[in-house]
Amino acid sequence: MLTGPKPKDPTAALLRAETELNTAKARAEAKQAERDAKLAAARARGKTTIRGRPPGPNHELKRAQEALEHATKAAAEAQPAQPTKANITDADSRIMKDRKGYLQGYNAQAIVNRHQLVIACTVTQDANDIEQYEPMLDQLKHNLQSAAIPDEQDELMLADAGYCSEANSTSPPKVPTG
Repeated sequence: MLTGPKPKDPTAALLRAETELNTAKARAEAKQAERDAKLAAARARGKTTIRGRPPGPNHELKRAQEALEHATKAAAEAQPAQPTKANITDADSRIMKDRKGYLQGYNAQAIVNRHQLVIACTVTQDANDIEQYEPMLDQLKHNLQSAAIPDEQDELMLADAGYCSEANSTSPPKVPTG
């Protein structure tokens, strides 16, 4: 018998029942082969019987056959599984949660300056913003250096609650100085 929880899916339960039946059959055949070998050895010594009771009904095999019959019936009665849905137009997009429910899409990030000009942006597959804080600061640093834009020392940085974590709150600023 296999150990572990029995599967709830009828198809998986049927596969497990088939495996258990095959295992029970193999054990029954091994026991019979062992008994036949002992009987052959006894006959070679001139005896006609061996010690022990003759094999009775194999309860493990019977239970496995019953379990297979039950699993076969359950699989036949089960409703067909819902076909899985796939977005064939954009395989890189992901299921994201928004205020109204779920949608297939991306998570966009942007950093703007005080004049509302976008100075860093990216689009990710991650539904959560927490892991995007430092990469966005790195991109901001790179963009400012590439454009030779001087950084203002007393610039205020604001981030929405999606970025809130202890690591993000305590990370040192990565914006270039002077």
